[in-house]
Amino acid sequence: MITQVIWGTSSPKFGFNVLAYISKMGVLMIRSRMMKLAGLLVLIVISMASTGCGKKGILDHVVVTPTDNFQNVRVSLFFKSDVQLLLDGKIGVGEYGHVYMYPWTAGRPFEMGFELKSSVFHEPGYVSLKPTMYLPNGAPIGLPYPVVEVGSEQPVTPSFDLYGYVDVEHLSWLGMAGIFEISENSDIPAGLTLTQVFLRDETGVPTLFASVLGPAFNTDGSVKQRAGLALFANIKALALKTRAGEPTILKPEKKIYVTGPVATDTPRNKADLIRLQRDIIAEANHSVGR
Repeated sequence: MITQVIWGTSSPKFGFNVLAYISKMGVLMIRSRMMKLAGLLVLIVISMASTGCGKKGILDHVVVTPTDNFQNVRVSLFFKSDVQLLLDGKIGVGEYGHVYMYPWTAGRPFEMGFELKSSVFHEPGYVSLKPTMYLPNGAPIGLPYPVVEVGSEQPVTPSFDLYGYVDVEHLSWLGMAGIFEISENSDIPAGLTLTQVFLRDETGVPTLFASVLGPAFNTDGSVKQRAGLALFANIKALALKTRAGEPTILKPEKKIYVTGPVATDTPRNKADLIRLQRDIIAEANHSVGR
């Protein structure tokens, strides 16, 4: 369960009001030079509205694709088409499937997720592992109890790696995370997690959510220069909300949840939260070249 959250607020919508204002002023202008200037301003405003000026959210939708009887399930998170995230990697989770990140291209948005067999819950090698409540960068996962972390022997790159997560105790949650280095001079607040929910159960508890993670703290108080992205889904809950063999598309809730030690110091304006999301994405792309 995600707790201690700060609700984001809707960002202002400037486009329509500005266009209306320019249109009104254009009627009053009689000189051709001023009309050309007004036309130029309209063009600029239209361009700003179409791109969002970086103020729109970065997460677009999740596609859940189960096979018959949920013997296999694929959970894919697609980002907005303008989020040109270049992280690229895939690791196996035993013989049960894989977790992945596929980079943005001109014809396809960035995608991250997992495709796993439900039998992964019963893997003896995972049952014996010590479960964790935290991601590799030190940020809390956001689940009510620990799950087992599965990684590869070698990182995807020296500055980027992928991890899978299996709920071997309750046989409910599966997840994945991509963790990447960020620059030492980054101004992203340490101890910050920004989460959006895609699905809840009948009691309102989140059952599918994605998080954008800022750097976390070491035990000595120093900052771990690692941020990340994570996606978790409760498979038992998905079985009640989806049809076997048919893809289900889920859109994120508009509100952004803020957790972590600096949550109370983080701006509550949704536009500021989206800017932080995009700043973390920019750091991810910088890590690709490291």
